Parts: sequence; structure tokens; C-alpha cells
Amino acid sequence: MRFCLGTDFRESFEKADQDGRLSVQFGLKRYRCLVSEKLDVAIDLQITILVPNKDAAAVREGGDLDNRLKTLFDALRAPAQPNEIPDTDEFDYAGEGMFCLMRDDNLIKNISVQMHQDYAPIDKDTVLCLMLVNTRLLAMRYDNLAYV
Repeated sequence: MRFCLGTDFRESFEKADQDGRLSVQFGLKRYRCLVSEKLDVAIDLQITILVPNKDAAAVREGGDLDNRLKTLFDALRAPAQPNEIPDTDEFDYAGEGMFCLMRDDNLIKNISVQMHQDYAPIDKDTVLCLMLVNTRLLAMRYDNLAYV
């Protein structure tokens, strides 16, 4: 997963993170959260799941949708404790660290999920997930205006 930060947003983000308000650090591993309660910013998620066949068997056979969404939300947030970081983690944290969408999944305020058939599937077991993330200001402040 990659985030593309525009120049204006990157400058605002760097300024807001100077005091570490938007970062979580465990040893040398630094996680930088694009959305944080410390900036009074939350998100709405629109998720589109593309399944390789009409009956969505790849989704049903892989477990219930609730648990899959919870796993997705956990993957979008920074770890809350060091034991949430896999022992097999090989990410290079030098430089900017790892960017995460949010600090905590309680910042998700609205979720919509749609399923559609993928008419050009990679294979019969691959499910594609597209996400549209909209930021929402919980309170308007000078340091969170870049999120509007």
C-alpha cells in the first residue's frame, strides 16, 4: 500500500508532527499516522470489494466479512503495542519511518461496503479491495486545515 502526499499536505503534516503528536515509536520503529485524534480528524471509508465470480465464493470461503474488515482496519492503523509488530517485520524504518492511515481504528466514523464482480480477475481466489478515504474534521483548527 502506498500513500501519495501532495506537497501542501506534506508540509502541513511535517509541521504538525514536529513534536511527535502524529507518531508512534517502538525502539527504532517509527509509525507516522496521517489521521489522528490529536488533530481532531477522523475518516469515512468507502470500500469496494471486487470478487472473481458472481456468487462471491472467495469471500464466503475465506471467513466472515466482519472479521475480514476488522483485519483490514487493524492493518490501516499504527500498532498500539510492540507485540503487534510481527517478528518477521523487514521494513526499513530508516528515514521517514512507516506511514499509517490512522493512529487508532476508532477514528473510522462511517463505513460503506459494496461487492461487485471482477470481470478481469487475476485468478479465481483473488479478491481486490478498493478504498476511498474521506477525512472529516471533528473540530476546525489551524493545524488541521490541510485535511479539508
